[in-house]
Amino acid sequence: MNGRWAEILGAGLDPSERELVAAAAGLVPLLAGNAARADTERRIPAENLDGLRTAGLLRVTVPQAFGGHGAGLRALVAVCAELGRGCASTAWVTSLYGGGGWLTSMLADTVREQVWADSPDVPVCGAIGVPQPARRVPGGYRLDGRWGWISGIRHAGWVGLDVLAEPAARGLAFVPVDAVRVEDTWDMAGMRATASDTAVAEDLFVPDDRMLWFAAAAAGAYRRDEVGTRLAFPVSVMVPLIAPILGLGIGLYDHVAGILGAGRPVTSGSRMHALARDTPGVQANVVDAAVLIEDALLRVAWLAGELDRAAAAGVILPEPNAVRTRVDLAVAARSVRRAADKLLDVSGASRFASTDPAQRMWRDLGTATRHPAFVAEVNRERYGQLLVGG
Repeated sequence: MNGRWAEILGAGLDPSERELVAAAAGLVPLLAGNAARADTERRIPAENLDGLRTAGLLRVTVPQAFGGHGAGLRALVAVCAELGRGCASTAWVTSLYGGGGWLTSMLADTVREQVWADSPDVPVCGAIGVPQPARRVPGGYRLDGRWGWISGIRHAGWVGLDVLAEPAARGLAFVPVDAVRVEDTWDMAGMRATASDTAVAEDLFVPDDRMLWFAAAAAGAYRRDEVGTRLAFPVSVMVPLIAPILGLGIGLYDHVAGILGAGRPVTSGSRMHALARDTPGVQANVVDAAVLIEDALLRVAWLAGELDRAAAAGVILPEPNAVRTRVDLAVAARSVRRAADKLLDVSGASRFASTDPAQRMWRDLGTATRHPAFVAEVNRERYGQLLVGG
């Protein structure tokens, strides 16, 4: 990542967090080299996972008491943006594992020991989307249902399942992945290696201490003795998802700028310049793309910093700030998507050849930026109500 953009994301990080970001940057060549295979096989290659584990990037948000780094939001965003330059799916799953680490950290030590006693590198994934019913029984709940689109479940040790208990309590039920059946249902145009498959539970018992209730988490009713346990819920687990998108935008920019800089010829019928890089229209599009990407980086860096500062101060994030964060995420995602269009418009149809990584990045961006976390049409309605007193 170029120095200016890296510094935007790295501002405010301590030396240990900067080391994590540097480790992520060091993995980019490996991830990029495996990206086509990951896309074809719809799985993150074992070498990628080994690299993440060796670099300590599966434990970024795991509490220090369990051997993790206990890092904050800015650090996770910077790490996953770097990874996204190489493989968006690997970065996406890493960002989900980071959020899973924070959520698990809120639970009692007895549960955290079950998850991380053997290793801080045990990933926790989750499914927050369509809740399934949880039936109250002595000592806990029983689950029957299907939970779709759980990114990273193929490589995780634990999963948080979105549930709705009577009368209207919504939360996450944390269970070992081997306690559910995983069905292969994720076969999308983009983000294919996330393996965001479906978990099926049949009469599965979950004890009370492995339940995380949304209302209580949002109110700060769980433990607040670590950075991750004080981050605002649920927006803080949404923010890391933008990082792979930032990385994708930077990766595509670097790819196209490299092709243009190498002297790609102009192939238009109205040829006034021999090389595309000498054409004012091409230059303008590249500038526009760079500005759009930088705007997204600045926006995300600011909101991640705001959430980290609130966590450090032990402040519960007011609703207007939380809603604005969702709007900012949507704006940032669409800025990167617009930047990609600007770049692809001036780099030729050959970028869509099956052998060119640009077509995979384009598919990944199209899929990732339409995740519910980035749906502006829903989020801006509530923000508008708050702005005008509705």
